Amino acid sequence: MKRSPTSEGVLAYLEAAELQERNPHFCADYSIASRIVLHSKKGDAVECSPHVLATYEVLGWHLDQVWTRIVNNRKAILRDEYSDWV
Repeated sequence: MKRSPTSEGVLAYLEAAELQERNPHFCADYSIASRIVLHSKKGDAVECSPHVLATYEVLGWHLDQVWTRIVNNRKAILRDEYSDWV
């Protein structure tokens, strides 16, 4: 499938930014953004929106679960770090 020059430019920018990024969380964001562009262009996100599909592909979570899982993971890390204080 032929991409438009606009999507090519956006994808090139996102790929370059992901390669230069050192923070793994931001790398995941760039990867999700790239997939959103691709899914939007191809129209293959039929049962859900492109951003939901892209988030699931990269993180393995539905978009509605992302923030809750981040918070729960942080709480679990803090419990482990301070468990010997009790």
